[in-house]
Amino acid sequence: MKFFRPKGIIKGAYNTFANVPRWLSWQQLHLSSSALLNLIKPIYRKKEATRKETFEQASKRLQLVPEDLHNRARNLMFQSLLYFSLSLLAFAYMLYLFWHLDLVAGFLAALVAGLYLIKVFHCRFWLFQIKHRRLGCTWREWWSGALRKSKK
Repeated sequence: MKFFRPKGIIKGAYNTFANVPRWLSWQQLHLSSSALLNLIKPIYRKKEATRKETFEQASKRLQLVPEDLHNRARNLMFQSLLYFSLSLLAFAYMLYLFWHLDLVAGFLAALVAGLYLIKVFHCRFWLFQIKHRRLGCTWREWWSGALRKSKK
C-alpha cells in the first residue's frame, strides 16, 4: 500500500492537485512555440547568391541596353516617391487616429507607414545598384553612398 506511506501521499497529491505543467499545457506550448520558431527562422537566414556575376555580365545575360536601365531607374525613382508619399499619408492618418484616441487603429496605421518606408528603402537600394552599376552592395555601402550624395 504505497498510498498510505507519507512519501506516496505527498507525491500523489502533488501529481493530482499541483500538476502545473499539465495546467499550462506545457507540451502544447512547447510544440506551438517550436513550430513558430521553425516558421520564423528562414526569414532571418542569409541567402547566398546563386550566381556570382558582375553588373555587366548580368545585363548582358538579361540582354539589357542602357535605355532599359535608364527606364528602370526612372521607374524605381517614381515608385520610391509614390511609396514615400503614401507613408506620409499613413503617418498623418496615424496622428489623426491618435488624436481621436483610437490607439489600436493608430498603431496599425503606424505599421502601414513603416511598411511603405521599407518599400521606399528597397526601391532606393535597387536604384543605387543601377546607378553605381554594382551587384551585391551591402547596406553599409548604400548608406555611405547615400550620405556622400547628400553632403555634395
